[in-house]
Amino acid sequence: LEVNVPLLRAPDPNDAPTTGFNAVVQSAVDEMTSAFVKDLELYPPDPAFTAGTTSFFLVNATRFALTQRIVSLRLDVGGYVAGAAHPYSFSRTVNYDLQANRELALADLFRPDEDYLTTIADYSRTELENTDFFAGFESGADPIEENYRSWNWSAETPSLVITFDPYQVGPYAAGPQEIKIPIDNLNGLLDPAGPVGEFLP
Repeated sequence: LEVNVPLLRAPDPNDAPTTGFNAVVQSAVDEMTSAFVKDLELYPPDPAFTAGTTSFFLVNATRFALTQRIVSLRLDVGGYVAGAAHPYSFSRTVNYDLQANRELALADLFRPDEDYLTTIADYSRTELENTDFFAGFESGADPIEENYRSWNWSAETPSLVITFDPYQVGPYAAGPQEIKIPIDNLNGLLDPAGPVGEFLP
């Protein structure tokens, strides 16, 4: 097991937004690690099939934004249970509003009642159609919340970043896919008073 994730520190150790964000990250890591350990219990290594291979579970993090209001990071997870055909990988994103002291949903970025999912899905599909593996996996980019659960906000180049895990929009061999939607493509949809309103022109 190897876990490398960032935590926030504040001058006041009891700062509510800091402890709230750290608790969300720790809970996510604990949940994923517990699931891996449970898999090992259910499928103990069989020397006849493992051939000296070793199980592992790795968590690293990519930070996309750290502002006065929003923290956005992606937990990149990789694992392997000895004896399985191949390793696996998936992502878990954490987007936290320090001002409201709560984890964000994708809908929180947008004006109420806006059909933002259609815009996001149309952009993602256009990008994915330029690959040679999207055919047969089109439903993974349909405009439904579940398909866009892994999202981040990039502060460096203001954009919405969508991560599709392996098998969602392509075969395992294609790996995870990352789509960056520039803020200009979301004009009129983003809420100026929302968590990323500060990035609007």
